[in-house]
Amino acid sequence: MASPVPAVADGAVTSRLESKKRVAIVFVPGLRAKAKPPLIERIATNRDLAIGFASAIQGAYAPEQTLLDISAGSRVWTSLYDGELPELVMLLPDSGVLQPDRHGGIISGWPQITRRARTPPADIVPGTLGEAVVRIGNVGYVGPEGSRNREAIVAADEQGRVNRVRLARPDQVGSDAVRLWRDSALMVVKLPQGRDPSQALSNLLAARRPGDLLFVVETPARERRRLLAIGAAGLGSARNLTSDSTRTDGLVASTDIAATAMDHLGLDLPHEVSGQVMRTSGDRSPAELTELKDRLAEIGPRRWIVVVAGLAGAALIAGIAALGARGGRVRLLGRAAFLAALWLPAVLLVTGAMAPSRLGEGLLIAAACALLALATDKLIPWPRAIALPAAVTVIAHVVDLGLGSQLIQRSLLGPNPILGARFFGVGNELEVTLGVIGLLGLGGLLASAPRNRVVWGFIAGGSLLMITLSWGKLGADVGASIMLAAGTAAAVVAALGERPGKLRVATILAAPVVALGVLAVLDIATGGNSHFTRSVLDAGGLGELADIAQRRVELSYRSLTRGAIGLLVALAVVALIWGLRSRRRLLAPLREVPGARAGLIGAFVAVVVGALSNDSGPIILLIGTCYLALSAGYFLATAK
Repeated sequence: MASPVPAVADGAVTSRLESKKRVAIVFVPGLRAKAKPPLIERIATNRDLAIGFASAIQGAYAPEQTLLDISAGSRVWTSLYDGELPELVMLLPDSGVLQPDRHGGIISGWPQITRRARTPPADIVPGTLGEAVVRIGNVGYVGPEGSRNREAIVAADEQGRVNRVRLARPDQVGSDAVRLWRDSALMVVKLPQGRDPSQALSNLLAARRPGDLLFVVETPARERRRLLAIGAAGLGSARNLTSDSTRTDGLVASTDIAATAMDHLGLDLPHEVSGQVMRTSGDRSPAELTELKDRLAEIGPRRWIVVVAGLAGAALIAGIAALGARGGRVRLLGRAAFLAALWLPAVLLVTGAMAPSRLGEGLLIAAACALLALATDKLIPWPRAIALPAAVTVIAHVVDLGLGSQLIQRSLLGPNPILGARFFGVGNELEVTLGVIGLLGLGGLLASAPRNRVVWGFIAGGSLLMITLSWGKLGADVGASIMLAAGTAAAVVAALGERPGKLRVATILAAPVVALGVLAVLDIATGGNSHFTRSVLDAGGLGELADIAQRRVELSYRSLTRGAIGLLVALAVVALIWGLRSRRRLLAPLREVPGARAGLIGAFVAVVVGALSNDSGPIILLIGTCYLALSAGYFLATAK
């Protein structure tokens, strides 16, 4: 006869279950774009939830890809995938099981999904989150009957299977979710469309145990939502969510959800997971977060049209001012156009903070850049006038980097967080802009200095510029170290005043390698936790490094097919080749100012190297060529 089970056994089991940490990810239906109040404010009504927005995707938006990125804890540009996702991705629940809350399911089209996930040069494994959790406990999904329930992707394992599935009537989803969560380590819930989710959320929050973590995430839908409202209970007492992916209060990445869930459950993060663990920080209100979201959403659509129109307006204002200049109209216009471009990034920090309308921002850029350029040209002689706007622009950005890049993030030349690739620090557009401006500014400052002072000035100034624009602690970009190391070395060689022989050419080529070594030591020593540290220094071997290099080349190549970029790049290449062939004529006005000559040569080399080594090579080439052309016009527009 079997021994009787002690009466305390059930209580002991319950106690053990209740002592385990659990995670719930609850998808709530989004609202129309102009709905009042917005979803972030409705989520914020529960003070247990820290709030923010989650960057949905990297590249072209698709709701299924967003869910797959969450499940993988990692993502790449969608343009790097070969092939398309299945046309109809949905949850197919098992049938014929008497216990409806215990049967599982599978995601349709999963073999095609996994084959596609293997095509980018990156480790992307859909189902990483579900696979990790199902090894230590149950993984459940609850959703409404009659829906595609594609949100179950987040609960699926690497075979596309969902451990436990419960499909309920819309009015019962919340209560069924509370029951299923009792013994599930991870539970994913889709609250139905068209119903007020507040009661269901309140019930789930009330069901939280002290060690539980609950996410509330806006459901990725067909309506394009690059930033999803998100809340989390169980991470801390501060008001906003953040992570090392974004370093911004109130902003996280979708891939951070898997990393945070696994970390909360005590699981080691697989090396494929690139998301970072969330924490709470800051006290931005829902209204402030909504304003930030709206500004970030404007950066991409208005970036080039407003910047180009603003500079054109500045040139027009300078042209009108030149009407009164006797015998020097063309020269004044040439000098003012370049000086306006030097002032542009600093002006964009101001307009980013102000967040005016599209027309208002264009007018502010035109007026401010023109007035600053004309005043600079009048007060400071050619070519030293370059130094003032260059110094103000670079120093303003470095100071903002040190303060968390809050202004850079909102600038039209900032990292464009809405695309999901970079959320802080120096993006590719700003990298080449500040790099070229910095080298040209050093040349203006050292214009007629003795040779030794020019050489050491570029060594010191170029090295400092390289470190501040590429150091991970400031959230900067590693590409700046490659570009600026080559440009600085070229400027030094030019300042020496001799034709570059093999040794000096080798020095220019070796400088980026040395710069990367210095950056690696600096990042490791200071805990920069930069993209360079995570993707290169922590790479799992030569294979991963090769994947990184391949991604950069593919992204650069594929961008040539967008719009008129291919044609513009061809014109820029022609312009650079013409400039190289006409270098004697272009450098002739700088014979008496060797420092300015060295700065122009260094900027030329920096643009070429940056374009060849960066994943946004075409954009870097176009911006750099524009600044080189304007600088050449400025130097030719001498009063002599």
